[in-house]
Amino acid sequence: MGFITLTPQRRLPRFRFTIYPGSANTHELVLDLYLVHRYYKKTVLIVWDALPAHKGAERYFRAKHPDWFVFHRLPTYSPELNPVEQCWNEMKNERMSNFVADNVLVLREAAVVAATEIDKRADLLLTKFFKHSRLRL
Repeated sequence: MGFITLTPQRRLPRFRFTIYPGSANTHELVLDLYLVHRYYKKTVLIVWDALPAHKGAERYFRAKHPDWFVFHRLPTYSPELNPVEQCWNEMKNERMSNFVADNVLVLREAAVVAATEIDKRADLLLTKFFKHSRLRL
């Protein structure tokens, strides 16, 4: 799961991600969103696609903690509108192109390095990704 945050004080974009074994499910997303709420301690805007796990987590928080998050869903099949998809493209096609992992741990380590490189250039790259998506930061 990848997400882009803005730092509270200076509103700098940051790229964050978590690797799950297999696909992320509702339970894992709920746990991650608890951590997001605990970190920011205020209402957070969540923009995401229509993955079933996203819908489940959204239903959970609307019922249990309706003031923690404001959810907006991207249209179905619209990766061009999602700046996180641009982060994945940057990781796969630029940072990890021609990379072949011997095992899952090596792949995980390479993904962390690639994501860290994106985050180091977040002010430039993420601004570009939002512009590509025609969204404002």
